Amino acid sequence: MIYFKALSSIIIGYLLGSISFATLIAKVIFKRDLSQEGSGNLGATNALRVLGTGPGLLVLFGDVFKGFLAIAIASHLFRGAPTAFTAIFNRDTTIPFSSFDSVVIIFVALAAIIGHAYPLFFNFKGGKGVAVSLGVFLGVMPKVGLILFFIWLIVMVSSGYVSLGSIIAAAAFPFLTLYFHQSNLAYLIFSLLVSFMVIYRHKSNIERLLSGKENRIGKKGRN
Repeated sequence: MIYFKALSSIIIGYLLGSISFATLIAKVIFKRDLSQEGSGNLGATNALRVLGTGPGLLVLFGDVFKGFLAIAIASHLFRGAPTAFTAIFNRDTTIPFSSFDSVVIIFVALAAIIGHAYPLFFNFKGGKGVAVSLGVFLGVMPKVGLILFFIWLIVMVSSGYVSLGSIIAAAAFPFLTLYFHQSNLAYLIFSLLVSFMVIYRHKSNIERLLSGKENRIGKKGRN
């Protein structure tokens, strides 16, 4: 029974991640194909740049929420897991790597992020995983999630580059995890995997940043 619940949680996480709010909002409300406009990326940044501030923020909220919801459902099924839902009032929210619950939560989080990047419902073409990762972080490691959000926000506002904020926040994730959850090997491995995934998905942005061709906030046009 416990293995069925674990598999179900992981599948639910992937399916939730596969819901592309950028695609749905662009096609249903604006009758536009976001994959053919702007950077072609199906995430909040491109939605904001192409569709405007309101739709962009709506996509951002939806992507964050689906990551958070995936962890909420998993933590309900695995009440022993160290998440914001089961240990919000407990100062020590870590448990050993050997805990089956902890490992399942990590796989659910990864499934949600992978689902966003490679959505089942939209030909496996999705976003870069930043917003859904934030939702997952806020569910699993709320302190780390909030700090990463402010790192992203500060870098984005000061530099004008959304991608740079995302890259730096992703790079900081393993270090913050090591500081707050040094006794949880599962979290450390998870942070390294997510950091690599997010940075890898931004490889084209890194090339444009180095060449000075990356678009700043508010600038339209195909990258």
